[in-house]
Amino acid sequence: MQARELRLVASTLLILIGCLACGAAIAAHWVDSVLLDTDTFVEAFEPLARDEGVRRLTSARVSSAIVEGADLTARAEELLPEFAMPLAERFIAQFEEVVRESVEGFVHSDLFGDVWVDSVRIWHGSFSEAVRGTSTEYLAFEQNAMRVAVAPYLAALESRVDSPVLQPVVRLAFDQVRDSRVTVFESRLLSRTVRVVRWLYHTQVALWWIAAAGLLLGVAVAPRRLLAVTLGGLGVALAGAAPAVWVVTQRSTAQTVLGRLTGATADSSRVAYDALASPLLGWLLIAVGAGLAVAAVAGLAERVGISRRAVRQPE
Repeated sequence: MQARELRLVASTLLILIGCLACGAAIAAHWVDSVLLDTDTFVEAFEPLARDEGVRRLTSARVSSAIVEGADLTARAEELLPEFAMPLAERFIAQFEEVVRESVEGFVHSDLFGDVWVDSVRIWHGSFSEAVRGTSTEYLAFEQNAMRVAVAPYLAALESRVDSPVLQPVVRLAFDQVRDSRVTVFESRLLSRTVRVVRWLYHTQVALWWIAAAGLLLGVAVAPRRLLAVTLGGLGVALAGAAPAVWVVTQRSTAQTVLGRLTGATADSSRVAYDALASPLLGWLLIAVGAGLAVAAVAGLAERVGISRRAVRQPE
């Protein structure tokens, strides 16, 4: 293989590596500045607290957790004689109804927004620490679940119980669940993507250097440098366009997944996804525009150079 051919192959490989690294570096920057930024993430998820679907699902899960944690049926079977069970069952049914009504009232109050935001902030803080490697308890981190504290719901429930018969029952039941937390959404997909997110975060600086070195060296060793710049610009544009298309096409998928996990309506899910994905889409489109601009200028310069050489050649 001749030296010119070797240079062409080396230039092509270097430019290809540089373009791929450029796309990955943009994604890594988004991971660091958006996905792992707790304030940005909380701001995106905060509107879900006002979504009726989220409130309904949270109410059902918290109510079930309180009732199951209290386990009054088992307590009654242990402490009461069999002839007293029908009366106990009536009280248990009344207790469960009060729990459902109280929790539902709480999630439709202004206080629920504060509880939701605090829960998202705590969960995302742990998630960010796990990705960044600053947490020493990564194995204990609940990667695929966001949980809320039960205590605020219990306080609202206690304030609604005015029956002298139910009050001691409620206090006894709450001792078992007062310090517990309830899962309000869980995603195995998130657990599987943690490794990718960690890799992008930890290789962010290296990816930018690889992108710059690949593109510059690819142009430097190319037999025709202006042509290499043109191809490099087109490669960067493609490296931005491909993931940009993916981000747009994933909008409906993310809407479905978020709705299934949190109970959010389609509109709320789209708003949350767009809040997180819009910065990434914007940066990718900037890469597309910059790459096309560089390719156009270099291509024009290449054509001008060819024309001048043709004019200079003797007839």
